[in-house]
Amino acid sequence: MRNYCSILLVSLIACHKPLSIQFEKFYEQIPELSPLDLSKPILLEISYVEDADYPKLTDADLQRFLNRTQARAKDLLGVPVFFQLKKKIEAKDFFESEKSKFETAPFSFLSKEWHLDSDAENFSADAGKIVRQQLQKVEDKILKKYFPDTRLHREQIYQNATEQFLKRLRAIQNEHDIQGNPIYQKNIPHKKYFQSYAHWDSILYQYADADIILYNGLVAGADTEMPIYVIARGGVTSAFIENNLHRKYHGVGLVTLYPCFSRGSYFVSVRGVYSPSDSIECAAHIFVHELGHLLLHKEENYTFEGSIHRAPPDLDYMKWVNAIKLQKKMRSDEVGLLKKF
Repeated sequence: MRNYCSILLVSLIACHKPLSIQFEKFYEQIPELSPLDLSKPILLEISYVEDADYPKLTDADLQRFLNRTQARAKDLLGVPVFFQLKKKIEAKDFFESEKSKFETAPFSFLSKEWHLDSDAENFSADAGKIVRQQLQKVEDKILKKYFPDTRLHREQIYQNATEQFLKRLRAIQNEHDIQGNPIYQKNIPHKKYFQSYAHWDSILYQYADADIILYNGLVAGADTEMPIYVIARGGVTSAFIENNLHRKYHGVGLVTLYPCFSRGSYFVSVRGVYSPSDSIECAAHIFVHELGHLLLHKEENYTFEGSIHRAPPDLDYMKWVNAIKLQKKMRSDEVGLLKKF
């Protein structure tokens, strides 16, 4: 999850376009989150979006994944959560039904102004500017957790981080799907825009059919609001929660499965080959991390090693999971609360 509360108004006030003003007014009117009653079981409705060109989960594996997530949520967060699969839909059909949300004001501000098109001629330069701007906001002790060469000055870290980001993103986009085609295909709209965080964000603000969307694809690209862990991963957003006034818990989440289930060359090179059970375990922990935001309203944490409240810092998800299992202390009481997602 990405938390904009501290930076959104600054960035919007600096932009005088009418669409940004519309979005600012909408955001200001979103009510602050209220504590939930976690003494009773919580039922979350699920939509499963499936692209046939990515690794697919059988019905049995999907149920195992949801069962594993339910168990881990109870163990790590103390939350009794249950899931109901409401919809299973092909990615192309889902794209056709949802693409109008990219153009719906004020949410079109997100897809128009936050998204960096990786096919644009000046993409590398623009991405470098965003990486620098985002890392300049990060204090030294956190910066060096994600880019740990302490011998370097900040300017060198920014440069190295940009080069790393671009190299990793291109490698990810050139990884082949199960049909042997690059997973990023600019001429197939749902392949391109469903890899964009900003386009998914515009959907989640408006989605009314479920509390969580599971997607067997991936989100990998550049946007103006990338947190440090997305930059370090090469543009991969594993999952996030967004504000939503249609749903009971005032938020809707997206959890992507490809980063954990991929057997492609790049992901295998950075995290190894996962067994089916390993993939389910890693994806379940990512899901539980997001439930910490949705149900406990916990902020993102950047320093607590071995806590579910710190998002995976890189693409070695099993290393992150093992650290959580070893620590066994989530430090939830030390993590601040969100006012909005």
